[in-house]
Amino acid sequence: MAAPAAAAAATGESNEGGGTLSHHEFGVVNGTLYEYHVYTPVGWRGSDRLPLYMVLNGCGVSAAEMMEDTGLNTIADRERFIVAYADNEGAKPNCWPAVAEDAVLTASTGNPNLTRGAGGAADIVAGMTTQILEQYHGNKHRVYLAGGSSGAFQASATAAAYPELYAAVGLVAGAGPGMAVTCMNYSTAVVADYAALAVTAMGTPARVVPFITFGGTLDPLGEQPGDVGGCSGLGYQQWLAMANLVKPGSFYTDPAATEHGQVVDGYAWTKEVAKNRQSGCEIGQRWIIEGMGHTWPGPPGDQRGPDAAQLSWDFFEQFTRNGASLSCRASGAGAE
Repeated sequence: MAAPAAAAAATGESNEGGGTLSHHEFGVVNGTLYEYHVYTPVGWRGSDRLPLYMVLNGCGVSAAEMMEDTGLNTIADRERFIVAYADNEGAKPNCWPAVAEDAVLTASTGNPNLTRGAGGAADIVAGMTTQILEQYHGNKHRVYLAGGSSGAFQASATAAAYPELYAAVGLVAGAGPGMAVTCMNYSTAVVADYAALAVTAMGTPARVVPFITFGGTLDPLGEQPGDVGGCSGLGYQQWLAMANLVKPGSFYTDPAATEHGQVVDGYAWTKEVAKNRQSGCEIGQRWIIEGMGHTWPGPPGDQRGPDAAQLSWDFFEQFTRNGASLSCRASGAGAE
């Protein structure tokens, strides 16, 4: 998709952190104006070639509100990366459309919001990402995409449509590529079908994409106990199944490690980790948060939860993508 020319608007908007926040218009697509905010950390220079962390908002949440809920700007100052907040407030309602469109149910006709080159939301998000990399001289090998709720569904869909663009993906209360909000009614039996369809949709650039998921046990889009529902849990299983399809036999199908913890005065959590059998490189993390509802975990959002912004960055920064290959901090080049 050819990206519309971006126009920088006024800076100086309210934000957490001491860097610079700028507002840009991506352009009008199918009658809807799409915009984004870019936060560059304190002391940023165009020659820095910093990593890019791209964030997609949930339904009814603006890019500015997503920025406040995640607290990513202060982390960006400390860890030295660029944060971009996509804004689809022009859409009515302002939900990223992947949340409502099921790839299995539309496989015969296709779906532009889940598909590369079809002019839908996957192209819009990828176009924004490419534009930001060019504008801010970002490190194209270290681009990460995450979202909450409808933004998580769209992050999955976009990362599968453009696997050569994103080094890793993060989901808060959302499912894997091609699953819609109806995942609340799905069991794990559907994972294989969705994984196979998503790998097919990846096409020639198909590659292993590391992933991290967060879900609350009181959230039908998170980690519901029992055999039905829990969309972020299904998303974890789907991305892991996709990795096994792309690189058969390389990854554990069960957690390589499980940890338990408790936020002080907050929720208990369980962390599952999947690793490459041979290299030891992490491929996935799953955070199950006991008693949490449909929200972004951690301060300044729900302070009773583990800090999803910091934890996702800690996971993301392990990975560098170079074409179809992936390296991670645990094993260096050839981590796949």
